[in-house]
Amino acid sequence: LVNSVIGSVGAVLVPRLSYYYDKDIKKFKELVNQAWAFIVLITVPAFFGIIMMSSEIVMVFAGGQYTDAFVTTKILAPIVLLIPISVLFNNQVFIPMRKEIFVLKSTCVGAVVNLALNAIFIPLFAENGASIATVAAELSVMLVCAYHVKRELNPQNVRRKYLRAVATSLCILFISIGFRQWIENVYIRLFSTVLVSTLCYGILNFKVIKKFIWIKQPYK
Repeated sequence: LVNSVIGSVGAVLVPRLSYYYDKDIKKFKELVNQAWAFIVLITVPAFFGIIMMSSEIVMVFAGGQYTDAFVTTKILAPIVLLIPISVLFNNQVFIPMRKEIFVLKSTCVGAVVNLALNAIFIPLFAENGASIATVAAELSVMLVCAYHVKRELNPQNVRRKYLRAVATSLCILFISIGFRQWIENVYIRLFSTVLVSTLCYGILNFKVIKKFIWIKQPYK
């Protein structure tokens, strides 16, 4: 769901980023930073939520017979952090910059890492091994992209964006732990945790969210 939202935002950004790259590189960098901040705002709490509610997610959407997937879901959780960033860089930054070679490079690195680690980990850890390989491959893609983005655009305040999102996402940990003690029904617990965590996170990040709502980037 998170990746679908990011993909939709990215599709809207491509024409504008292409326009600004040719006309106003400063605006281009600003828009990339705004898109990155938006991704961080959404993906960091989603990561914490998946980690804390993996058992409830599997029980609700797959059933009690898939309890082995609890660990697998936790292992795959970092993907929600990695893929949106890679998609932003590959599809919304490098393409308007006419740097398709960076897209090819990151994709090839990810494929090699995925193939190699699958060969090593699947015989040892089965489905969890495949999950580890997938996360490692996506991490390698993101790191290659981030390396080139840093060289080309030198983005600002990246660490501060993540630290703020992580700090405000801690409320999800406390809410999920508390509801696990108080609510026995797994369906009610999952719904209540998601609802209350979303409200709490939204309140803590109200100023940031407000900035996104009122952002105006008209064409000149």
